[in-house]
Amino acid sequence: MFRLLAELNAAGTTVIFVTHDQDLAALASRLVAVRDGRIVSDTGSVTPGGASPGAPAGQERP
Repeated sequence: MFRLLAELNAAGTTVIFVTHDQDLAALASRLVAVRDGRIVSDTGSVTPGGASPGAPAGQERP
């Protein structure tokens, strides 16, 4: 299943999945950890024209 999600992502589709499985999470290109409803870490990076990691949706980087 994860292979299919990775192929979709490589083709340009945004894929979001939620898991408590650390081994599965380790396969992701970006990991956002949430505790008590708050983001506690984000391994993402800024992409050209994209939002900064942790920025509220719709707030593009300058």
